[in-house]
Amino acid sequence: MRFILLLAFVLGFLPVKAGGPWAEGKGKGYVETSALFAVATTTKDHTYQLYAEVGLLEKLTFKAIIPLKYISTPNDLDPNRFEQGTLFGISNVTLGLKYEVFKKKAVMSVGFDTELKTLNSDAALGLRTGYQKYTFRPIYSVGYGVEKLYTYGEIKPGFSTNGFGHDINVIAEIGGKVDENIWIAGYFEIRGVFKNGDFNTLDAETFLNTGFYRDRQNFFTAGAKIAATLVKGFGINGAVFYGTNVTQSNGGGLISVKAGIYYDW
Repeated sequence: MRFILLLAFVLGFLPVKAGGPWAEGKGKGYVETSALFAVATTTKDHTYQLYAEVGLLEKLTFKAIIPLKYISTPNDLDPNRFEQGTLFGISNVTLGLKYEVFKKKAVMSVGFDTELKTLNSDAALGLRTGYQKYTFRPIYSVGYGVEKLYTYGEIKPGFSTNGFGHDINVIAEIGGKVDENIWIAGYFEIRGVFKNGDFNTLDAETFLNTGFYRDRQNFFTAGAKIAATLVKGFGINGAVFYGTNVTQSNGGGLISVKAGIYYDW
């Protein structure tokens, strides 16, 4: 399954009990540490991540996402022609703010995320742990909650540096309580590149062999997730999802699973 990227720091990693248009509230917050693994793929692509939301004001929330990646050279590449190896390091860190502009049963918020050009790279192996760019994302989010059910949608255009193209993300999620302490949800995300860049043209030749974090990468992912509070705000969660990654010349799909521990206060 060469050229497949595990898009772990997008929707498949977002927790059931955070995200969306809802503000945390002043002094409240959510922290989660989690791991996500690809299933039955020729490329090791594991992600270990810290996700946090903290309420700065009643309607203003700060967000941070810090992912670490462990990846490998695809084992379907000819070892006589291509160097084999693994790489571990930080991926693109996200810092953001979210402001709740309207709240009744329906909620509307606006936000802004900055995805930093933080990554580890090995040109000889053709491996890197993140996109070699900064991305700036205004976020427009609307949600609705009633009794034990909720749903929300987001639109997140992304404007990139370093010769990468610009893209737009569309997210939807629906979920609810099945027990006093258990939440389940279904979700999907689509990303489409609306303006191609020239990064692929200028990129090192070795990265063409592995396909990691190049330009012009559209994707679709969908799946289900569950969260269960155990005691005093501490809980566990998990997710399973199917994702596809399509570059200008190739594509594919894979199933991934996630497990995490969270604290909600």
